[in-house]
Amino acid sequence: MAPAKARINDLLWRAPFIIVFLSVAVGIVVDRYLAIAIVQLIAAAVCVLVSWFTIVTKRKRIAFAALFVATGLLFGYWHHLQWRIYSCDEVARYLTSTSDESIPIRVQGTVVEPPTVRRAGPADPLSTMPVSDRTVTELQIRRVNVQGTWQLASGKVELTVQGHVVGLMAGDRVEVLGELQRPRRAKNPGERDFRQMKRSQRILCLLRSPYPDCVSILPRIEQWWSLRTMSRWLHRIRGNCHIAIQQHVHPNAELAKAILLGTKDGVDLETIDAFFLTGTMHLLAISGLHVSILAGVFFLVAKRGMISHTVALGTVMVLIFGYALLTGARPPVIRSMILVQVFCVSWMFRRRANAINSIAASAVLVLLLNPCDLFQVGAQLSFVAVVSLSWFAVRPPQVPSDPLERLIWRTRSLPARTTDATRNIIRTSIIASLVVWLACLPLVAHHFHVAAPVSIVLTLVLAIPVMLALCFGAITMALAPIWPLAASVTGAVCGASLSTMYRIVELALPLPGSHFWIPSYGPFWTLAFYAVASLIGTRVVRLSRIGRFAALLAWFALPIVFDTAKRLSVEQPLEVTFISVGHGVSVLLQFPSGRTALYDCGHMGIPNGCVDSISSVLWHKGIHRIDTVVLSHADADHYNALPGLMERFQLSSVVVTEYMFQSDSDALAELKRSIDRANVTLQTVHCNQRMFVDPAARCDVLHPLPSTKYSSDNAASIVLHVANNQHSILLTGDLERGGLTEVMQRVNAKPDVVMVPHHGSRNSDPERYSSWAAAPFAVISAGEQSENELARANGAYSRFGELFHTEQHGAITFTFENDRIEVTQFLPDAKRSR
Repeated sequence: MAPAKARINDLLWRAPFIIVFLSVAVGIVVDRYLAIAIVQLIAAAVCVLVSWFTIVTKRKRIAFAALFVATGLLFGYWHHLQWRIYSCDEVARYLTSTSDESIPIRVQGTVVEPPTVRRAGPADPLSTMPVSDRTVTELQIRRVNVQGTWQLASGKVELTVQGHVVGLMAGDRVEVLGELQRPRRAKNPGERDFRQMKRSQRILCLLRSPYPDCVSILPRIEQWWSLRTMSRWLHRIRGNCHIAIQQHVHPNAELAKAILLGTKDGVDLETIDAFFLTGTMHLLAISGLHVSILAGVFFLVAKRGMISHTVALGTVMVLIFGYALLTGARPPVIRSMILVQVFCVSWMFRRRANAINSIAASAVLVLLLNPCDLFQVGAQLSFVAVVSLSWFAVRPPQVPSDPLERLIWRTRSLPARTTDATRNIIRTSIIASLVVWLACLPLVAHHFHVAAPVSIVLTLVLAIPVMLALCFGAITMALAPIWPLAASVTGAVCGASLSTMYRIVELALPLPGSHFWIPSYGPFWTLAFYAVASLIGTRVVRLSRIGRFAALLAWFALPIVFDTAKRLSVEQPLEVTFISVGHGVSVLLQFPSGRTALYDCGHMGIPNGCVDSISSVLWHKGIHRIDTVVLSHADADHYNALPGLMERFQLSSVVVTEYMFQSDSDALAELKRSIDRANVTLQTVHCNQRMFVDPAARCDVLHPLPSTKYSSDNAASIVLHVANNQHSILLTGDLERGGLTEVMQRVNAKPDVVMVPHHGSRNSDPERYSSWAAAPFAVISAGEQSENELARANGAYSRFGELFHTEQHGAITFTFENDRIEVTQFLPDAKRSR
């Protein structure tokens, strides 16, 4: 134990900022999850600081502990201010705290961020709503018009305008007419919470405008020294850079904008998916890799200019700072810029830079700018990657330091030295890439659920094209206004490099095993993984390099082994989860035998959102395979997520009615092609068939009748009756009066849980249906509803014991075990109806 303690003391002596960072992180985490009152924080910090100053010359350990606590408390207070404290005239206060409804509003404010245009992309036949280009920016609110009277207000909102707003620049004063609403919060287990993400940027609400004409640019107040004027100048320079890239970089101008300026809005969705699935998405964002490459190139160019070491480093610091401003000073750029500046300052003063100490100092500075970055996956991934390279001793090959060995090395032939150097560089680069991939894999699995082993080699292969694209792209932007001909030449080199990069990614994507989708094992296991990795990295546990890799791989495999053992040894109860997908339906059925089924999988809107919601629930429950998907009928809001789900999960069969593909719509044709491409069995069912035979549960089809003509697809919806011992659940799709009357006349089921047909529509005869079923629990799977609509639904289905709304309560899970039914709603703060 003594040697381990000595190694820890030595590490902390050489890298004291580790203690500072730990203190800062603890203080922020405590405030986030315990919400300590501000007065208590201030009082505690003052007391600890006074005690430290009192005993600093007497008891060093107590003084050190007092300083540790004081630093944590002060940063906890700083996080409290950023996360919880808002002005009394905050614009979000116009929204009620219990409702997600939007309200019409007219506001005046200042454009904070340079507006970007998000392209709609090609038309998707599975999308149930038209999508157009959108202009997105951030707006600092100044005034709000309430009942015809302007009132002072504050707060920052994300402004989204359908279409292109021409002439809008950062720093402009605008008047906007639109709808104010809260960001969507997580409504399913494992789902990303966009409300929390926006709150980290102090954005509590969104402002949506349907037309560009709803945005009016007000007269400017010209002041050469104001921040608004500086923002406009930066926006103008950035716009000129965009024009330079558009004119001189051919092909792949949009890809060049993403890599050089961090503007991914013009990159099509197919390209983004290719980079995401191959694990090279970081190449499309301004990351530490980009900033490091540019910093190294700037330094070499400065040194070639016959200037001193100090001046060269100062030049690099200024240029990197300017580049950060040019790219919009986004958090990833700021993090990378701070890290480069810390290293440059240490080299400037001829001090040997301790990598871990510099990284810890950079992390403290980043959290000083925004303490909420501690919980952002981008910040976590960037620092984990850099720390892993430092802790696991990945070093580039160097010339031997011993004079005799160096002399022997120089006497060797040039080809031999070149071969050895190349082999060493390749070996070291592969080790470095593998270390970063393994280190980031738990975080990537937790947040994005995809693992791309191909990125280990692909990152190395793409290093040269990325470096060429960055360097020649930067030269192109600099030469465009003064020497257009030369800019065209450098732009052509940049475009060719990007074409090579994208072609390599395209070739790597379909390779077997290039990527696969994986579940997350929860935040606790992820934190435990990095705790174990820290012990190994700090040499508290003495292991060789191979031993470190083996230990981390074994730790990563433990949850898989435990999860598999649990599923094989313990029989689970029947569990039914109504997933919150907005206006749509998706019900997850988990049978005691371990089989899994989905009843419908779609929603009203773009399919990607529904795919993510359903996938998050499946991954959260550790499900890798879907045995059967039942599509109740031929409405796209009940099936448009299926093609995306088939790309992420193994699927055995799809069950439909004989009426499913009678229509010749583009959406149904695309669905059929997707099923055929995935080699999934397509089955047809009708009334009085049993779909599954399970030792403890059964699933019977109650509707529709075979060879019967119905008035609509809705009336021909598949009705399932799932039973487990004495409990049962009824799933009805969009069943309407014709089919509903038929079912009520033929079937005498008394279910415990029922789905309200057709999202609670009046066409489904609410009074008769609730009288016939009279179940203790009922669920309405629908989108956003007003208070009046909720009250109407509660009254219409008053014969049910408890009525749940997936939009209001989030995912609803019913667990049927022995003689009881356990009900769990994902949003515990939502009130139950009755």
